[in-house]
Amino acid sequence: MSARLMPDLDSAEGLDALFADVAGAKTIALAVSGGADSLALMLLARRWTAGRADATGLIVYSVDH
Repeated sequence: MSARLMPDLDSAEGLDALFADVAGAKTIALAVSGGADSLALMLLARRWTAGRADATGLIVYSVDH
């Protein structure tokens, strides 16, 4: 089994690699809770969308589970 390397999340290229599966979307939606992993995902998604020339929209849903 090969290990996948984590992209450099401090670079635009790394964020592009992380969100490559949704890069063509006009808008993406995230469902987040109050946990640290959800907060990290939300902050990374915001950084990624803010740095894109094509301005992918971001909608965040807060889920209490």
